Amino acid sequence: LRGGEILGVSGPTGSGKSTLGLLLCGLLTPTAGQIVCRSNGKAVVSGLAVTMALQQPENQFFLPTCAAEIAFGPDNIGIPMAGERIDEYLNLVGLPSSLFRGRDPLTLSVGEQRRLAFAVVLALGKPFIIYDEPTAGLDAEGIARFLSLAGQVEASGGGQIVISHDHGLLNRLTDRVLTL
Repeated sequence: LRGGEILGVSGPTGSGKSTLGLLLCGLLTPTAGQIVCRSNGKAVVSGLAVTMALQQPENQFFLPTCAAEIAFGPDNIGIPMAGERIDEYLNLVGLPSSLFRGRDPLTLSVGEQRRLAFAVVLALGKPFIIYDEPTAGLDAEGIARFLSLAGQVEASGGGQIVISHDHGLLNRLTDRVLTL
C-alpha cells in the first residue's frame, strides 16, 4: 500500500479480513513471521504508521465524552489537541460539536459511533488508515460523507485500507481489491 492509494479487502466471513487489519496496525501480534511497514524505505513499527476504525466502533471507546475520545490519541503521542481542533473533527464527520462534544460515545447511535470512530482515527494524523466495514450502520448521507472523507485522505497522500463485504463500495472507491 502506498500513500494516496485505497486498497479494498474482501472475502467471506471468517477469512481473516479484520485480523489482517488488526495485525497491520499493531493491535495483534503475529503467531509466526512478522509484519514490516516501510516508510521512505526504512522499516518502522507498523503501529506507529497505521491506525484503524474498528468494525464495532463501540469497542474502541472508553472515555466519557466524544471530545475526550478525539483528543486522547494525539495527547497520548505528545501532540495536545485544542478544543477548536476537536470541534473541527466532529463537524468534519457530521457530528455538530455543539451537540456531540460532551456526549458519552456509548449513548450514540451505531451510525454516530462510526462517524466518531472516523474522527478519532483522522485526528491521529497517521499516514495509513484502516476502516473495517466503514459504511455498516450509515444512512445515505453518512455513506456520502465517508466517501468524501476517504477522498480527502487520498488527495492528501494518505494510504487507506477499506475492509468490506460491500463490493459496490469497493469497486467505486478503491484502486484495487485484495480478496482473502
